[in-house]
Amino acid sequence: MNLKLQRGTPTSHSTPGELTGIPGFTFQTIEPPPVPDSGFDNCPVCIPAGHYELKMYHSPRFSQILGHPVNVPLFIGIPGFTAVEIHFGGSVEAPGTSKEHPLFLTEGCVLAGDTRVSADEILGTRDACINHIWPTVAAAIAGGDRVWIDVIDASS
Repeated sequence: MNLKLQRGTPTSHSTPGELTGIPGFTFQTIEPPPVPDSGFDNCPVCIPAGHYELKMYHSPRFSQILGHPVNVPLFIGIPGFTAVEIHFGGSVEAPGTSKEHPLFLTEGCVLAGDTRVSADEILGTRDACINHIWPTVAAAIAGGDRVWIDVIDASS
């Protein structure tokens, strides 16, 4: 199985994109910006463009959030990064500030959803992940397929 994450033009807060390769769906994505957002402490950055394998990974964090064991797609072999997942998310208060930033829940991961509101906001993230992305990737792997994702920058 081959997926593609085509990035759009980054803003100072995020990197919007589209995830394709799951039949019948195009998902909207948000990642951190390519350089830290100077308005927030400890702002993550997006992963480098590249060709990566995805594996299913038991996520203690999302198992706790959802109240049952949860496996999520995990990027394998990203230089300088660990535990980068595809998952749902939303706006949370940035650590140590009263500002909201849509990416602090990701800690560098890719948020995926159904609808783009703006470059910095997407909707329908929980349903997109739980009902489509996670089970499709899991089924492909369970069926013996390897799952790959090409992450492509806007300038490519």
